[in-house]
Amino acid sequence: MPDQQSHMDPVDALADPFELNEFESTPIDESFAPPGPAPLIEWLDPAPSTPITRDQAITVRVTDADLELAVLSARFAALGLEEVVWRDGAFASRYAASELVIAGAARTFTIRRTGGWPASVRLAVDAVDADGQVGSE
Repeated sequence: MPDQQSHMDPVDALADPFELNEFESTPIDESFAPPGPAPLIEWLDPAPSTPITRDQAITVRVTDADLELAVLSARFAALGLEEVVWRDGAFASRYAASELVIAGAARTFTIRRTGGWPASVRLAVDAVDADGQVGSE
């Protein structure tokens, strides 16, 4: 007959099973704040889904106090073409007539394309803040 060993539940071996924690608790860091809202993207002119003329400017505002990165691109679905408008703090050469106005946490982009819009355009905006929050339109 095999030798049977006695197995004792580890909790039963403790004098008081409610004294399992040997460490002091660490206070919660009250200075940590959860991330704020994602960057806000607002279409100013023209209103979304409004037809534009060949030489019309498009104005969009990106607002975030801790904005780290903004990328704007123009998509021409009928041509199968996408162009970078703004990245790394500068307008692409085809969009050199565009303007950026910074007022507090708001960055207002007025976008003009040299030679005008070759077809119907959809502007895409991606913005990332210091907390990693992403705003996309």
